[in-house]
Amino acid sequence: MICGAILALCSCATPKNYVYFQDINEGDILKAAEQHKMLFQPYDELNIVVETKDENLRAAYNKSIVSDLNVNNLTGIDRIMPYTIDENGDVEMPRIGKVHIAGMSRRDAEIYVQNLLRQEAHVKDAIVNIYDRNWRYMVLGEVVSPGIHSIYKDKLTILEAIAASGDLTMYGRRENITLIRQEGDASRVYRIDLTSAKNLYASPVFYIQQDDIIYVSPTELKTRESTINGTQPLSYTFWLSLASVVTTLAVLIFK
Repeated sequence: MICGAILALCSCATPKNYVYFQDINEGDILKAAEQHKMLFQPYDELNIVVETKDENLRAAYNKSIVSDLNVNNLTGIDRIMPYTIDENGDVEMPRIGKVHIAGMSRRDAEIYVQNLLRQEAHVKDAIVNIYDRNWRYMVLGEVVSPGIHSIYKDKLTILEAIAASGDLTMYGRRENITLIRQEGDASRVYRIDLTSAKNLYASPVFYIQQDDIIYVSPTELKTRESTINGTQPLSYTFWLSLASVVTTLAVLIFK
């Protein structure tokens, strides 16, 4: 009877899908969907890092902003003054002037700027790395560390994006994750099922894009634990009363 009472209160509350990749076996081959390249666009802020043995040239291209008292806590590339792509798609760089990189991928732009520096600015040993400070995504809901994260490489997968947020909590719905993506003038909603590796790898959102929003919804168990009837939080008094009822039932049955 006690078990029946407890089951009546808690049945159907246990999430069924905790395990990822339930539909694959050893030896299966998965092929990811083709990635749409992320391209630079006007008003993007870029860290264009130029490496050269000439310290003066390196300082000229990689202007530091650590002299500002408000940014002394910055580290790495965030300590370098960013270049902003103007409305025409250009950035202004020392010695080579305006460089048109809007519409280019990160790697194409790196090669283009590097060749310009070597050929026109006579920085023969120049090595260029470019990072877009605007390429970010957001993770919300039932993850360990929700927040905004930077896209630090060209092919960042949904799995890496979730891992960067500490993975899902035990209350996150692994079979029903929402991803909202800006496509032109509208936003499109996609659903992701982490329990199915085959569907995940074939998904058009397997690779993260700029400004993607990932939302992990809570399980029914989490919803029931947080509210009584969808409007009031479950209080300490509620759980104390529940324990009292179960104890009373035990006394009556085994008396």
